[in-house]
Amino acid sequence: MDKVNFLFQRLKDKINFLLKRNIRIYGNYKSFEEALKNSQGYSDELILKKKINSFLSVLKGHAAYEQDTLLFFKENYDNDLLDYLNDIQKKIQRNLIVLDFGGSFGTLYFKNYKKFNHTYDWNIIEQENIVNYINENNFNLKINFFKNLNDLKKTPDVVIFSGSIQYLPNPYEILEQLIKKNITNFLFLKTSFHYGKDNIFSIQKVPKNIYQATYPITIFSYVKFIDFFKSNNFKMNKFRKKIYIDGIDHLSFSLLRTKY
Repeated sequence: MDKVNFLFQRLKDKINFLLKRNIRIYGNYKSFEEALKNSQGYSDELILKKKINSFLSVLKGHAAYEQDTLLFFKENYDNDLLDYLNDIQKKIQRNLIVLDFGGSFGTLYFKNYKKFNHTYDWNIIEQENIVNYINENNFNLKINFFKNLNDLKKTPDVVIFSGSIQYLPNPYEILEQLIKKNITNFLFLKTSFHYGKDNIFSIQKVPKNIYQATYPITIFSYVKFIDFFKSNNFKMNKFRKKIYIDGIDHLSFSLLRTKY
């Protein structure tokens, strides 16, 4: 199945390349900071404005959900995610506290909330400009937004990094802070990996049909990443998906804490 997915993705990449709408990942820099110096970064005001416009379209019911500022008009539920959250909720027998780290304006929530079997306490940590915009407007959302971990006073039952951890300048520092909170469940979606011993720091170029931007990305050493969690008493819980973006493996899997 992986071979079929790989061939399909390669065909898709070629079509996107011809249409100039492919994501590109290039360069090998000494550090995340060096890659950042050679890219635009995330804080471009035009990107924020496009994100806000897409978010407002979803709130007004003009679209089902948005992802990377692109609007989607048909429901496309992530059944693996829904089953995963439902399984955890059954074990704890109360409302699940979810931390969606780097969850933008609630992409994962809005994409799936109509299929939630329970009321989830959904929390997002995001950039200051996003949190400020939410707090300055009375949207009456069923999502809580925070600028950093210190502002989140409750302990999450599960932390989700949905294609976000590879864009953080200090991913292992963040993971260590979360593990100290005695969190049991971690879910990583569409996270970039390779199979060498060291992390690779590159630049990702966003296609023009989304928005014009370049920003640093960490392509994690899979062995180093999993060993980090093993040393903190986690085991691989489920391995669900592998996709390819510009020749890079992007994996989705969950990790479960075995002891404290």
